[in-house]
Amino acid sequence: MARHRRTAIDLRYLASGVALVLLIAGPRLIRSESPPEATEDPAVALTSNGITPDAAHVLDYLRQFIPTDEQRARIKSLVEQLGSDDYAAREEASRQLRTLGFSAVGALRAAAGSADLEVRVRAEILLAEWERGGRSKCGSLLRAALAWLQRSHEPHAIPLLLSLLSAPPETDLQPSLCQALWACAGPHDAEQLARAIEQGNCDVKCAAIPALELVLGESAIPKLRGYLDDKDDRIRLAAVRALIDRLPKESVNGLLQTLSSTDPSIRAQAAWLLQQASNIPPNQEPLDLEIATARWKAWAATAAAEHPRPLGAKRLQLTWYGLLLRELFADEAASVTGAYHQFHYEATVKAKAEVRGGILRLESSVEEADHRLFVTSRELLGQPTFPRRFLVKARLGGEAAMPGAWHVGVSIGKAKFLFHPGVDGGAFRIETVDEHRYLLQSPPMPFLPAADVLHDMTLDVTRNDDGSVRCQVTIRDGGKSGREFTTSITLNKTDVGEIERIGLERSGRAGGAALFGPITIQALPVAP
Repeated sequence: MARHRRTAIDLRYLASGVALVLLIAGPRLIRSESPPEATEDPAVALTSNGITPDAAHVLDYLRQFIPTDEQRARIKSLVEQLGSDDYAAREEASRQLRTLGFSAVGALRAAAGSADLEVRVRAEILLAEWERGGRSKCGSLLRAALAWLQRSHEPHAIPLLLSLLSAPPETDLQPSLCQALWACAGPHDAEQLARAIEQGNCDVKCAAIPALELVLGESAIPKLRGYLDDKDDRIRLAAVRALIDRLPKESVNGLLQTLSSTDPSIRAQAAWLLQQASNIPPNQEPLDLEIATARWKAWAATAAAEHPRPLGAKRLQLTWYGLLLRELFADEAASVTGAYHQFHYEATVKAKAEVRGGILRLESSVEEADHRLFVTSRELLGQPTFPRRFLVKARLGGEAAMPGAWHVGVSIGKAKFLFHPGVDGGAFRIETVDEHRYLLQSPPMPFLPAADVLHDMTLDVTRNDDGSVRCQVTIRDGGKSGREFTTSITLNKTDVGEIERIGLERSGRAGGAALFGPITIQALPVAP
């Protein structure tokens, strides 16, 4: 796939399924209000996949992801049967759930968090099969269908969109579902949206709250005002989106409160809304995020905060402040040989890289090989290094073949952070990229990072004044157990280098493919 060189700031929205980029000036951020680049007409993508771009056919395509009442009852029974004492009954339940395909995905996601080990493991296996196979049948096509609804403002889509929001077939689909819901909602949907806010799960509430304001206008204030003080950061942020132009002072206070969220994506969206409402910093003025936060708090204490800039449609943009890159691997690539979007590809020996079904796959059939996709600060940001402090979040894992013979991970500069999928305890370690010299070999992780499952790795990286780098590493079990492994290390400048690149890594001997889902790189304020 051709790599696009950019000389201008590229701001795409999360809902587009491609990377978002903000430039850096030294440790300072530069923002732009440039509109998103034009994307492919969703009608073209639908037509090329055999779907007629009209309301009847697009809605029919999306309905396959929503189980009927009869299917829900059957799925519920089959999920319970996964925990049967009878092995044959468990096998039959797995077989039938496999045949139900997309309609069972939502229930299986819930079952993957079950306290019953047998139910949890079998649900995880079925979900992994879907990730490898069935997911590739929808992928970007799902987003194209939702983009078509958004452009056409299809008035009959609301019940279907709310159902999809309650159990999305893809974990990264919520932004696209929100944008479609907000575009399609009309006054006749007010009662249904109000009911969704009262009875729906968090994803449904977060989408329905702005939608209700869009269809009711000022009369929505009494119904939504209380959510500005909600304990859930996501719901509070949704209420701000709905009401910031109607109740500016209360909404600004809600945004300031949301800046302390433990979820970096929520913090980044709240910060972007504050920047837009306050014009602090003005467009293109470089300013550190920590300084910006202090200025927002000072501004909020003045009378000016009672009359912020009207945001209009901007309040519905799912944009992050401080986001450097967000890659969803939504574009298929049968063979990645030189580059993929902002990423370069390199390998020490002949190997294979492909993107399929929203997953980057790095495969090797030789005894010893290193290969990776990586981004550089020079080409991504126009700077010799990444910011002084930044966060990398990646979903990664590997197939169940030759566990222990190879590993998967993320590299920061010259150091890479690795674990072995399918190996009890994960055998986490940090080593140098080129020499494979160990920098840290930790005690066992408190869970087995199961094969065919994507796990969440977070790296909080801070460069110290002496050039050394502190790395806080967290790996969360993608098997829904809730268990986490955390370690912290300070690497000297010689071992980590200048941090001019960040990579997705597979190294070691022949075995299964390394699997990578979405990756985010975000600038952070330096801790005091």
